[in-house]
Amino acid sequence: MSAAPVRIEGISSLAAVPLSRLLMVSLTDGHNLVQRICDEWRSGANRFGREGEALFAAWRRGKLVGVCGLNRDPFSDARPDDARLRHLYVDPAARRVGVGRELTLRCIDRARQGFTRVRLRCHQPAAIALYLTLGFAPVNERDATHALEI
Repeated sequence: MSAAPVRIEGISSLAAVPLSRLLMVSLTDGHNLVQRICDEWRSGANRFGREGEALFAAWRRGKLVGVCGLNRDPFSDARPDDARLRHLYVDPAARRVGVGRELTLRCIDRARQGFTRVRLRCHQPAAIALYLTLGFAPVNERDATHALEI
């Protein structure tokens, strides 16, 4: 795909977002991140609805190409002002053109409204490279591999 603008929107209801194609792509790609968003939303376990939380969708050329969420970090008992970047997934056909960067930056911007740090867990080399370019640093913490002080 050549360069095209990426539009990031907040998601307040999964019913309003056509996730089925991105879900199938992600499962075929060997990732269950979109499935987890759907399952947790359906069960009520995570709707990204608490204060400071958000779920974002990335659109490119009229097609949903990515999702990413921000939660209060459920694993950070000692720091209630920690946020957690969750379930970043970008369609392989839309990778390496800034979609993941824009989704992550939008989550960081949201986190600045009430958190002091963003944590995440990631073992994918390409995603780790992205996080490092955005200022995340490796951490040796339970339930996190990288963090960003904001």
